[in-house]
Amino acid sequence: MVNSSAGDDPPGLEELRAWVRAELPAYAAPRQLELVEELPLLPSGKPDLERLRRR
Repeated sequence: MVNSSAGDDPPGLEELRAWVRAELPAYAAPRQLELVEELPLLPSGKPDLERLRRR
């Protein structure tokens, strides 16, 4: 699951966890959440999933 946000005050990790618990059933909730400043991109402009996995 990927969520992006823009603005001066992006949500913190605990806020995201609370939202996930409130909005998704337990079986659909991701086990791990990680905040990244910027998605690594391939030359095509698509997210580089391999570089994300290595974080």
